[in-house]
Amino acid sequence: MSASWSRKFASGSVAAVLIFSCTSVSAADAADSYPSRSIRLLTANSPGGSADQLLRSISEVLSKELGRSAVVENKPGAEGLLAGEACARAQADGHTLCMLDLFNWALLPRMRADLPYRPSDLEPVMLLAYIPAGFWSHPRLAVDNMKELIARARSRPEEVTLGSWGKMSTPYLYGEFFRHTAGATFNVISYKSVTQAWQAVVAGEVQSTTYSILAGLPYMKSGKVKLLAINTAQRLPSLPDIPTFAEEGMPSVTQWLALFAPPGTPSAIVEKINAALARGAYADPAVAGRIFAQFSVSDVAGGPSAGFRAFLSDQQSQFDKLLEAARIKPE
Repeated sequence: MSASWSRKFASGSVAAVLIFSCTSVSAADAADSYPSRSIRLLTANSPGGSADQLLRSISEVLSKELGRSAVVENKPGAEGLLAGEACARAQADGHTLCMLDLFNWALLPRMRADLPYRPSDLEPVMLLAYIPAGFWSHPRLAVDNMKELIARARSRPEEVTLGSWGKMSTPYLYGEFFRHTAGATFNVISYKSVTQAWQAVVAGEVQSTTYSILAGLPYMKSGKVKLLAINTAQRLPSLPDIPTFAEEGMPSVTQWLALFAPPGTPSAIVEKINAALARGAYADPAVAGRIFAQFSVSDVAGGPSAGFRAFLSDQQSQFDKLLEAARIKPE
């Protein structure tokens, strides 16, 4: 090695070390001083719903734990695109975060070929909660399980109605899944929201749909609906006779709500937000019980961002299986 080349190599190595050191110090300083102003919490949900209420509780936790106000901004519409895109384009300094769900994150990029951003580029901060759901029917349909429901839809095409809220909804996806895998054709009736679809089933206007287990149980207990299957990993102790989607041969896609940051947000800031939520929302069972009263919290929810990344990978795999079987392609 020549002396000249050695000097150049040494100079380059020193420069690289200095750049790395400055970058590390800069990232550490940014985390130490974070937050330096109020935090925006974007959501695709409309004001007043259970998901919106959850995020407002999260905003209170962040405000208390981080010492700066955290303000919820509702950006409904365009199937969740508005909130996600605004988050993706925001400055990557932790002062803009967004709450997305399974469909905003996993389905949207597979339904929209012209998506202006990739949800997978967002930085995962924390899985907040699950929304365990079930497949429900109206009692007048006179079916007691998924096999009977599918058999009815197969023998009487387009007669069994299935309430959905558009192509970004689980009823629509499962309707396509049953059509292509079981030859069962449902008459899918689209409503403006999940609440309207559910109310239609309770009223007997449509015969089946998917809906939150926790929100639907009071109606089941009063005999207004039947619960045919649930999308949890195992049967619930409180509902031992209700099979899981997996037991019924259905891909089990669980709806969830999670917090994300813009692409490139320093990991030290992501972990600071994660730790603040872990302390303020999950550490005290009484507080967690109040915040997540309408949701289900698993071992993954509230955990480190690394565990959330692994969870997202598994969820994407499950979702891809459903989309492939349902033959869903981008438009």
